[in-house]
Amino acid sequence: MLGFSFFAKGLLEIGMLFLFGQGLLWFLLLLLSFGKPQENIVYALLQVITKPLFAIARFIMPKGLEEKQYGIVAFGVLFSLWTTLVLLILPELCLSAGFSSASACVAQYR
Repeated sequence: MLGFSFFAKGLLEIGMLFLFGQGLLWFLLLLLSFGKPQENIVYALLQVITKPLFAIARFIMPKGLEEKQYGIVAFGVLFSLWTTLVLLILPELCLSAGFSSASACVAQYR
Protein backbone atom coordinates (compact mmCIF):
# COMPACT_ATOMS: atom_id res chain seq x y z
CA MET A 1 0.00 0.00 0.00
CA LEU A 2 2.78 2.43 0.85
CA GLY A 3 4.54 1.78 -2.46
CA PHE A 4 1.47 2.72 -4.49
CA SER A 5 0.85 5.73 -2.26
CA PHE A 6 4.37 7.02 -2.75
CA PHE A 7 4.09 6.47 -6.50
CA ALA A 8 0.80 8.41 -6.64
CA LYS A 9 2.27 11.16 -4.45
CA GLY A 10 5.25 11.43 -6.78
CA LEU A 11 3.01 11.73 -9.84
CA LEU A 12 1.01 14.49 -8.16
CA GLU A 13 4.21 16.33 -7.26
CA ILE A 14 5.53 16.06 -10.82
CA GLY A 15 2.24 17.40 -12.18
CA MET A 16 2.34 20.33 -9.76
CA LEU A 17 5.94 21.09 -10.73
CA PHE A 18 5.07 21.08 -14.44
CA LEU A 19 2.11 23.41 -13.84
CA PHE A 20 4.22 25.73 -11.69
CA GLY A 21 7.01 25.70 -14.27
CA GLN A 22 4.61 26.47 -17.09
CA GLY A 23 3.11 29.39 -15.15
CA LEU A 24 6.50 30.78 -14.21
CA LEU A 25 7.83 30.41 -17.75
CA TRP A 26 4.69 32.08 -19.14
CA PHE A 27 5.21 35.03 -16.81
CA LEU A 28 8.92 35.37 -17.62
CA LEU A 29 8.41 35.00 -21.36
CA LEU A 30 5.56 37.48 -21.27
CA LEU A 31 7.94 40.00 -19.74
CA LEU A 32 10.91 39.19 -21.97
CA SER A 33 9.37 38.43 -25.36
CA PHE A 34 6.61 41.03 -25.42
CA GLY A 35 3.58 38.75 -25.17
CA LYS A 36 4.65 35.75 -27.26
CA PRO A 37 5.32 32.82 -24.89
CA GLN A 38 3.66 30.33 -27.30
CA GLU A 39 6.60 30.67 -29.68
CA ASN A 40 9.04 29.23 -27.12
CA ILE A 41 9.80 25.52 -27.58
CA VAL A 42 10.07 24.82 -23.82
CA TYR A 43 6.72 26.48 -23.16
CA ALA A 44 5.15 24.47 -25.99
CA LEU A 45 6.56 21.26 -24.49
CA LEU A 46 5.12 22.16 -21.08
CA GLN A 47 1.75 22.84 -22.73
CA VAL A 48 1.75 19.35 -24.23
CA ILE A 49 2.69 17.75 -20.90
CA THR A 50 0.05 19.64 -18.88
CA LYS A 51 -2.75 19.28 -21.45
CA PRO A 52 -4.43 16.36 -19.58
CA LEU A 53 -4.37 18.38 -16.34
CA PHE A 54 -6.11 21.27 -18.07
CA ALA A 55 -8.68 18.85 -19.51
CA ILE A 56 -9.50 17.62 -16.00
CA ALA A 57 -9.85 21.22 -14.80
CA ARG A 58 -12.17 22.03 -17.72
CA PHE A 59 -14.31 19.00 -16.88
CA ILE A 60 -14.62 19.95 -13.20
CA MET A 61 -15.28 23.68 -13.50
CA PRO A 62 -18.20 25.54 -15.11
CA LYS A 63 -17.88 27.01 -18.60
CA GLY A 64 -17.47 30.67 -17.56
CA LEU A 65 -13.75 30.58 -16.74
CA GLU A 66 -11.03 32.12 -18.86
CA GLU A 67 -8.34 29.87 -20.31
CA LYS A 68 -5.69 31.27 -17.97
CA GLN A 69 -7.65 30.27 -14.86
CA TYR A 70 -7.70 26.56 -15.63
CA GLY A 71 -4.03 26.24 -14.65
CA ILE A 72 -4.80 27.57 -11.18
CA VAL A 73 -7.74 25.19 -10.88
CA ALA A 74 -5.63 22.22 -12.02
CA PHE A 75 -2.89 23.13 -9.52
CA GLY A 76 -5.49 23.45 -6.75
CA VAL A 77 -6.96 20.04 -7.56
CA LEU A 78 -3.53 18.41 -7.58
CA PHE A 79 -2.55 20.13 -4.34
CA SER A 80 -5.75 19.05 -2.57
CA LEU A 81 -5.25 15.46 -3.77
CA TRP A 82 -1.63 15.57 -2.60
CA THR A 83 -2.63 16.89 0.83
CA THR A 84 -5.32 14.23 1.21
CA LEU A 85 -2.89 11.51 0.20
CA VAL A 86 -0.24 12.71 2.66
CA LEU A 87 -2.79 12.79 5.48
CA LEU A 88 -3.85 9.24 4.60
CA ILE A 89 -0.27 7.96 4.37
CA LEU A 90 0.99 9.56 7.60
CA PRO A 91 -0.59 7.16 10.15
CA GLU A 92 0.50 4.07 8.22
CA LEU A 93 4.01 5.46 7.78
CA CYS A 94 4.32 6.22 11.50
CA LEU A 95 3.07 2.78 12.46
CA SER A 96 5.53 1.11 10.09
CA ALA A 97 8.36 3.14 11.66
CA GLY A 98 7.58 1.65 15.08
CA PHE A 99 5.56 4.40 16.72
CA SER A 100 2.49 3.49 18.74
CA SER A 101 0.34 6.13 17.04
CA ALA A 102 0.54 8.89 14.47
CA SER A 103 0.32 11.55 17.18
CA ALA A 104 3.42 10.10 18.88
CA CYS A 105 5.25 10.28 15.55
CA VAL A 106 4.26 13.90 14.96
CA ALA A 107 5.05 14.88 18.57
CA GLN A 108 8.61 13.60 18.26
CA TYR A 109 9.37 15.76 15.20
CA ARG A 110 7.93 19.04 16.50
